[in-house]
Amino acid sequence: MKFITKLFLIILSFLILQSISQAQNASFITKEIKYIISRVSSVNKSIMTLQDGTIWEVNRFLLLASPNSDVIVVFNELGYSGIAYIDGTEMNATFMGTVYDDNEVIKYNWGSINYITEIDSSGILITFEDSTVWMVHPEQRESVSTWEPVEKIVLDRSEQFIVNLRKSELVTVAKIDKEEYLKRENK
Repeated sequence: MKFITKLFLIILSFLILQSISQAQNASFITKEIKYIISRVSSVNKSIMTLQDGTIWEVNRFLLLASPNSDVIVVFNELGYSGIAYIDGTEMNATFMGTVYDDNEVIKYNWGSINYITEIDSSGILITFEDSTVWMVHPEQRESVSTWEPVEKIVLDRSEQFIVNLRKSELVTVAKIDKEEYLKRENK
């Protein structure tokens, strides 16, 4: 009987932790974030200077990063550190300053983190975890068709483009009503 009670408590604890984790993920997805998109200008051990003039320290040596590597930095709530995606590799990053006289100049974008749950085989439609459906610009569909479901993306506040963090690709999109789109396509 003690075994069953312990097993029940373990399962109950697991379910509670899972529901808390899902709630935290849901709030993270809809939460507005600041981010920058740039390229590496120079690298010195764990310090990288980006083409936008910002200087960042990352939590490991930048052996793989080279000049012109794509970089996306998603800021944390404090604004001077976050997660850097360098050619799709995720690492912690801390803002160290800029190459300009005014050290506080950071030009960032606003957006939100989301996850892709479905991509049609032609790369035309993408469905996010929040159930919204997005149509991809025709010239970018071939590239998007190679993306995987569960890709972590940034949806820009303008809702005109998304950034695939793993592939460091920016894609133009338009939000659509999937049912209306399918009706039009089937006529």
